[in-house]
Amino acid sequence: MPNPQNKIMTVDDEKFIVEQYTKNKKSAMMILKLLNNKFKTTKTIYDILRKYNISTENRCYGFYTSLDHFYFNEIDNANKAYILGLLIADGWVHPPQKQIGLSLQEDDKYIIGIVKKEFKSSNTIVRRRFNDRKKIMGRMVNRKDMYQLIVYSQQMITDLAKYGVVKRKTCKVVFPFISNELQPHLLRGILDGDGTIYTHSNGKLTCIRFLGSHYLVAQISLFLHMILGVKQKVPHLVCTGSEFTSYVEWTMLEDVRVIIDYLYNFDYEYLYFRRKYEKVKDFINKEKRQRTNLQPNDEK
Repeated sequence: MPNPQNKIMTVDDEKFIVEQYTKNKKSAMMILKLLNNKFKTTKTIYDILRKYNISTENRCYGFYTSLDHFYFNEIDNANKAYILGLLIADGWVHPPQKQIGLSLQEDDKYIIGIVKKEFKSSNTIVRRRFNDRKKIMGRMVNRKDMYQLIVYSQQMITDLAKYGVVKRKTCKVVFPFISNELQPHLLRGILDGDGTIYTHSNGKLTCIRFLGSHYLVAQISLFLHMILGVKQKVPHLVCTGSEFTSYVEWTMLEDVRVIIDYLYNFDYEYLYFRRKYEKVKDFINKEKRQRTNLQPNDEK
């Protein structure tokens, strides 16, 4: 093993890297650790591999990780639709490294665990700690610790691009076309990732808001207008930190009620952020009781 105190790349280092990568099927990060972090980043490892003309293109399919690379090949169930919506709002892709990532707050980390299970991924969920502040919707707020899952797949990158999930998607993403019965789950994923439900101090619903690219929120507004008959809203531009984004919101009680009912009226235990569902739980239960009372009584 090369001397960990020696910061200069030696021929022995290069041979060690090549052998570990090609014969022992170690990842660049694992090799870095085997070298006792003699070098700072995995870029050094990849530079050596390129020097010896060793391809790293297909290592995302990995010898040491598992993943359902074709998960997004077809959006054909509620969980896929929801996770797609979540990635549209809160995920990212980095095509050069075939990287797909999702970060959520600590309160929502159980969803990251479900996503990992859905992907059949063996990758580790990582906690990212923050101790700074960030400007959101014109207000400075303390950033909470995040839980992050990253997977590597060219197939996923290709499939997600069909739905507008691309690099620097903030101003590019559009509303995906999937089957109508799955649209509530897609929209609930977008709302959970980048939307807000406002309630009064007495618990009454006051507003529902979707954030995203101008085209995304405009299409959401048009879709909900056509499907539910709520008023079509014009997107508003807002600065969130160093970026500009848009939002649409509904504040008329009847519109808010109709949208909430559309997103959350289900009997099966589908995916959702618990903290947001808590805001609408009483309303949903009340709506279900009213429907039950309106059903015809066959008894005479």
